[in-house]
Amino acid sequence: NLSAEKIELSWTGDAEQYNLYLGKSGDSLSVVQEGIRTESYSIENLSYLTRYFWRVDAVNDGETATGDTWSFHTQAIPTPVIDSGQVFAVRELSPAGTEIGTLTAHDPLGNTLRNWRIINNPDPDKNGIPAFRIDSAIGKLSINDPNDFNYFKTAAMELTAMVDNRLLTSIAEEVRINVLFVNQSPTLDDIPTQVLCQRAGVRVMKLSGISAGRETSQTINISLGDPAGQFDLLNADLKNKGTAQIRYRLKSEVAGAASFTVIITDDGGTENGGNNSLHKTVNLQVNASPELMITANRPLEIQLGQSITLTATGGSNYKWEREKGSFGSATGSSITVRPIHTTTYRVSSNLESGCVSEKEVTVIVNCILKAKNILTPNGDGNNDLFTIDNLEQFPDNELKVVDRFGKLLYRKKGYTNDWNGFYNGAPLPEGTYYFTLKYSQSEKPLTGFLTLIRSR
Repeated sequence: NLSAEKIELSWTGDAEQYNLYLGKSGDSLSVVQEGIRTESYSIENLSYLTRYFWRVDAVNDGETATGDTWSFHTQAIPTPVIDSGQVFAVRELSPAGTEIGTLTAHDPLGNTLRNWRIINNPDPDKNGIPAFRIDSAIGKLSINDPNDFNYFKTAAMELTAMVDNRLLTSIAEEVRINVLFVNQSPTLDDIPTQVLCQRAGVRVMKLSGISAGRETSQTINISLGDPAGQFDLLNADLKNKGTAQIRYRLKSEVAGAASFTVIITDDGGTENGGNNSLHKTVNLQVNASPELMITANRPLEIQLGQSITLTATGGSNYKWEREKGSFGSATGSSITVRPIHTTTYRVSSNLESGCVSEKEVTVIVNCILKAKNILTPNGDGNNDLFTIDNLEQFPDNELKVVDRFGKLLYRKKGYTNDWNGFYNGAPLPEGTYYFTLKYSQSEKPLTGFLTLIRSR
């Protein structure tokens, strides 16, 4: 079996020259070349898969000696051959149309290869869409269904391809495509702008949706950045269930816009274009709080029974409170009060931004409880009863009167200046007696003596 493209016929002899004959039948040979002066000759472009007959005649001194007839067969038309062992690699999760590589093949005749096609096209996710596409003209291989290229589901795939020359088709050849792992970035839920009021102190916020992403077994870390240097304190603590707690304290001069950066990293690396980090900016809007002031229409130290008007400025939507509860309807900028004891008043105000400020002021009440030490129960209207000035301001009082031996002579809760010097329905004798008045949980009892005098 000889190549049809070119064969070389050779023989032995010592003639001056030779005549070569060739044909497809031993009875019908045609001259190929006369006067050959060597013992070999090359013939090109024979028919494929054909039996040929040939003969060489020797020529010496003008006389020809006829040689024997021989035969040979030409080979069949050679097929193109796809290069074996071709392996390509492509990153997982690449989009449709991503080029993987170009298949290579050779044709023994040097003909142009065409009609590249995939005979066995895998479909790992079984959605009916084959994984690969191929350019039929040049054999370029690319992604057809990106869903098939998931490293954790299919780390490698094999396809079978064929190609034609102008006459024949190659045998099918397997090609391997490795799917390269590409680390996906961690996750973090979006963080809305935080609207704050300007104040001192540490603030706390919570982040959610923190994970390594698709690669759930990876280890994650969190860090924070302060690119503008706006924070005195800024730290993060990872918690359970994909959350983190951020503690921060803004510098006192920071107002308006502020921000810090949250960086989530995993240990999946960046090989093959992977991403092991996620950066998100937390934006803060720091609004100024009202600067409240409280003024009064008189000095803040008053006598029991006097009223005082307090006026707040610097804010809006005022609300007043005192130590033991709110006034209910005290929501204007001014209040008029008549405290019966020293009282602290607090006013709060909020702006449209939602920021609230508070201010306090203390009104000091000089409440003098003064007992009259003379008791003359004779019915003339003067000192007939034991009285204590300003006692009506303390209705929850308790009065006790004893003699000089400590014997209890009179006791009453809620005393109202109505004791007339009697004990068990009988008048007490003249003399000196001693009293104790409890009028406040926070004040010491009022103590003293009284002189009882009866007219003669």
